[in-house]
This record gives sequence, C-alpha cells and structure tokens, in this order.
Amino acid sequence: MLTLLRNIQGSLQDLTGYFSKRSINLVPDMNIVPVQATFPCINLKDGRITNSNGMGGTRESTYIVEIGLYQRSKKQESLIEGDAVGSGIIELTRIIHMILDGDLSIDSRLISVNCLSEDPSQYFAKGDMHAQRKILYYSFELQEMRPCTYVDQKEILKNGGKL
Repeated sequence: MLTLLRNIQGSLQDLTGYFSKRSINLVPDMNIVPVQATFPCINLKDGRITNSNGMGGTRESTYIVEIGLYQRSKKQESLIEGDAVGSGIIELTRIIHMILDGDLSIDSRLISVNCLSEDPSQYFAKGDMHAQRKILYYSFELQEMRPCTYVDQKEILKNGGKL
C-alpha cells in the first residue's frame, strides 16, 4: 500500500503544476492537515484491501485509497466555486478525476483505477478563516504473482535457496 500511495503522490505532483510538493501528504487520519501543508491541500490515506486468487499463480488485490481535498479562503463564498485567487472544491475534484481516472501508469501492476464514491463536501471555520473538505474514495485494482506458499518456501530452503 505504501508504494501505491507514494506513486499516487508522485503522479499528482508530476501531472499538474497546480499542487506543490508540500500540498500532497500521506496522513494517518483525514482530520489531520499537516502544519507544512500549502493550500489547496491533498491528503492520501490507506483504506481497505481485498485479495482474491487468480489463475496461473496470480493474485488480484483491490486497494481503496481515501483522497481528501482541502481548500481554504477568507471568503466563504469562494470555497465551492472558486474565485480569481484559486479554485473551489468542485474544480479541485474535477482536476483529481482528470489525473487519476483510468491512469494505469501509476503502478505497473494496475489493471483498473476508478472513483467509487465521493462524500459531500464539508465546511469548517475558525475566526475569519474558512475551509472546505471533500473526500474521494478511489479503487486501485492490481494484479501480481502470488507469493510462495509455505510448502514452496520449505522446498526452496531445502534446495539451498534455488527453485
């Protein structure tokens, strides 16, 4: 999962000049915005992983990744639609979909990438600072060779580490 998260982070940084390196973060919880983050901010968090065995010794895994989009402004009305200074949360969502939807180049093992769902955006305020957050749930389906079974490992060890 960590490799996939780092690949997504790199893809978001490389494919658009819109998000700075400090604005895309791996986080343990979506309620955390790192102190060093710049806005608009993207948080990436690991989600559920499901596995199934495929044919020919393959394993198919589905990784759910939570992608949190954050925008802040001193003007509440610009959070959704944006203004001359920056994009609103709806435009940020569109940008993420344009970059990630169907992009199999993120990881060589990918067979499918799609957005499963989006939470409604949420509004937060503290003093005269306003923020809007939207969380997207992306599914990344990977196919890879299954690791050796216990029996295979014992056989390999018995043969001095050779298959």
